[in-house]
Formats: sequence, structure tokens, C-alpha cells
Amino acid sequence: MTTQPTVARAKDWEFDGDGRVDTARLVYLGNGEWDLVADMTTLGMQTVEFGAIQPQAQESLRTRIIGAVDPNGEGQADIFVQVDHGAANAFWTIFAVTDRQLRQVTIAGQPLRLSLYGSVMSLSGFTCQGSDLIVTGATAATDTATTYNWTRQTYRWQGAQLLLQATATGTTSIAGSSTYGRSSCGDLPTGTGS
Repeated sequence: MTTQPTVARAKDWEFDGDGRVDTARLVYLGNGEWDLVADMTTLGMQTVEFGAIQPQAQESLRTRIIGAVDPNGEGQADIFVQVDHGAANAFWTIFAVTDRQLRQVTIAGQPLRLSLYGSVMSLSGFTCQGSDLIVTGATAATDTATTYNWTRQTYRWQGAQLLLQATATGTTSIAGSSTYGRSSCGDLPTGTGS
């Protein structure tokens, strides 16, 4: 099974820094293992194997390429891939070219797994902000979901790694909780649902 993205704009699908449009596709290998195959005009074809859910019939639940944008202003796009999906949330990872090699982005040596969206009881999202990726979350503090405990973790990009810079926590009302279930990163999907 392969997935071919639609090329939107050259800047959004340019992985190797030469200014020309590149392409990417997914290939299912079996047993929850996938290849991300990037065909780049300067660096050629490169493949990264990664783990994700098995192929799904429903489009919104599938392992799929979400988009390719430049999240940190370095001048080349990174590839965002959905690797899992729950009833109300999605999980994404990112692939980036660093030192002329396509790699899966990591945090503390582990493959990145961003949680997005959520239910009325627990929300999560992220924002690309210059050289930082800000990961947010809010969990209901009571059964009535009128008060939420929130967290905000700021990570700094370093090649294909995200390094934790700061963590903040607090409390908000139900009116403020929805801001923690959104994503904001270039042309990638936003909102509280997928």
C-alpha cells in the first residue's frame, strides 16, 4: 500500500534545500512497520523505516502523510506523518533531512510521537514557533470538566532532535481549555478534530 501526497507549493515540499519540489510516499512492510520514501532532487531517494498502525479502511484513521512544511524556518520542509489514531485523538511523527540524511525526529533518543486533539476530558496540540516546537495539553481536573490542568513544554530544534527547554503548568477554565487541543504549524491541519 502506498500513499502519494499532492504537491501544494514548492516551499512546502522541498526537503533537501535546493529549491526544487521533492516527493514522499509511504510503503507498508507488514507487522506495523512502514517505510517513508523521499525522492529528493539533489539527495536522491532515501528511506526511513518506522513503526505505525496497520493499514485502516477509514481515511482519517490511516497512517498517512499529513503534509510537509518548514516548522523551524531553516529553509527546507519536514514531513509530518500520522502514525496512530484513537477515538478522538491522533498521533503524529516528523521526518527531517539533517546532515544530508532523512531521519525520524526524536525526543530524548525516542521517536517523536505528538498527541493531537482529544476529548472533552483531555486535549493536546502543538505550535511551531521559530526555532521552537511548543507542545500543549490540558486534562480535566474534575468529573464535570469545568477546570483543566494544563502543561506547556517548549522544545528547541537541533537537527533531527527536539531538546526540552522549559516546562510550564497551570489551571484554566473550560473556556480556555480548547486552545490546548489545537495545532498550528504552516499549512498543516488545525482545530480540535482531525
